[in-house]
Amino acid sequence: MLSTIDNLQVKEKIGTGAYGFVHRAESTEGNHYALKVIMQSDVSTEQEALQMAEKEYSIHSVLEHENIVKCLRKS
Repeated sequence: MLSTIDNLQVKEKIGTGAYGFVHRAESTEGNHYALKVIMQSDVSTEQEALQMAEKEYSIHSVLEHENIVKCLRKS
């Protein structure tokens, strides 16, 4: 179970998708985030998982809409 990533305290799961989960997270400064965790076991290889994550990030990072969470970084 996730508890802390960088300066984010991982909270409850708020969504499930085809390749992983989305958790609510809160920074040590009190800012709120959505944290997407991609599960490698849901894809064939680690390389496929990395390619899929990179493609999703490149698409998501340019989207701007009030109902879409802004993509801040990948790691």
